Amino acid sequence: MMSETACNPKPVAAVSDRSPFNSSADSAVGDRRYRLGNISATVLRFVLAAVFMVAGGLKIADPISFARNIVDYDLVPEAFVPMIAVVLPWWEVVAAALAVAGRWKIGALAALTGMSGVFLVVGGITLARGLSVECGCFGFLSERVGLVSVSVEAALLVVCGLLLWKEVKNES
Repeated sequence: MMSETACNPKPVAAVSDRSPFNSSADSAVGDRRYRLGNISATVLRFVLAAVFMVAGGLKIADPISFARNIVDYDLVPEAFVPMIAVVLPWWEVVAAALAVAGRWKIGALAALTGMSGVFLVVGGITLARGLSVECGCFGFLSERVGLVSVSVEAALLVVCGLLLWKEVKNES
């Protein structure tokens, strides 16, 4: 007759502690990678926030020029332009500040991701329509919408999305 343990071997998790492949050195490497990933994400979040704070701050400083940029895109009714020109830059600055402060980090990163997505779509539509308009992204430092500005928006969207994904993953 077979014993109970012969029929029901120990679960893998119980035996894995004695595995030659699970040394404390492997655990230390995993810990270092985890810390490095967190440090990298924090640095990226600060850089991203700085980009949005500068962009928003330059638009806040000159809302009339930003309103002209919005009109040039010819995508929204002119009645909405003053509100967009005043509110959008503040959204950028507040979302960036919250992302850095760590308060409502997921909401702030979601807002930054959404704005980046909208900016990318607007840039793409502008290129497709063949318009030559000043981007307005960085106030008086802005250049015309082109492949470079659309590529920058795409890169910002990727960074925002990755940071948002990491934060949501960490929450669960």
